[in-house]
Amino acid sequence: MTRWVALGAWLAMFLAQFVFAPPTAKGLMPWLADMMMGRIGGENPLLVAEFWTMGVWPLVIATQLRRYLVTRPVPAWPFVIGSMFLGCFVLPVWFLFPRGPARHTPVSSYLARRGWRLGLMVITALLWIWGVAWGDTEAFLGRLRTDGFIYVMTVDFFCFWAISFALTREKGSWAGAIPIFGALARVADESGGPG
Repeated sequence: MTRWVALGAWLAMFLAQFVFAPPTAKGLMPWLADMMMGRIGGENPLLVAEFWTMGVWPLVIATQLRRYLVTRPVPAWPFVIGSMFLGCFVLPVWFLFPRGPARHTPVSSYLARRGWRLGLMVITALLWIWGVAWGDTEAFLGRLRTDGFIYVMTVDFFCFWAISFALTREKGSWAGAIPIFGALARVADESGGPG
């Protein structure tokens, strides 16, 4: 199931980027630099929450795939790191390869720690409480309709969610059906061991 979801996510990203997205607004690179450096004065908190969550998603996926980050023949770690910069154009490709045996490593042990997983939940919760409480939904939807980068980023958000949900279904859980928080709750609910 996860392989087909990943393939669908990649196709959605391709279509969003090259077929359906409106033109990208001018001044993208300075805007990206400001967002990454935390210079968000005057920006819509809802948009900031989504943008910064795109940095959280790969960490959640890395935690879910922690025992496959260095598996052979194809480790997951290059695809997870690549997804931090190129989103779901990169991550789904790993799922198309045969999955090697799970491996327990010091990194997988760290990612299994309850503090790490709860930290991801707290960061995400604070971002979205702030974004929803102080953000402007109408302004966000306006940017979504008119700015290609925001459009693709939003599709990227849902593609990460779909892959994370598929990974939770592998564990027999439906928690990932709730965007962000369900997936993080499932990750935080796993045992502290490497499993």
